[in-house]
Amino acid sequence: MGAFFSMFPLKRDIILKFRHDIMDSQQFQAFREKLGQFYWCSNFNEFCQITGLSPDSYGLEKWQAFITCVKAMQQIPDTTWNALVEFEGIRRSR
Repeated sequence: MGAFFSMFPLKRDIILKFRHDIMDSQQFQAFREKLGQFYWCSNFNEFCQITGLSPDSYGLEKWQAFITCVKAMQQIPDTTWNALVEFEGIRRSR
């Protein structure tokens, strides 16, 4: 087994960096607000119609996952979301 792992050496330094040209904190806030509005103003059938999912058990599973996602996102304060979205990157050693 040691030979297998020696074929894939670990890097000592890992650089975590995000692309800021994808979405800034204002765009992310608008995205969160739209998700919240949809959550409060729509229902399962509208969710299926908009997403193209069938109103079956799979569609219901995805609707419930969407509800869980929106509720979870509401648990994080805006300042924390902004910090995460504006994160530029860190250098970590392994």
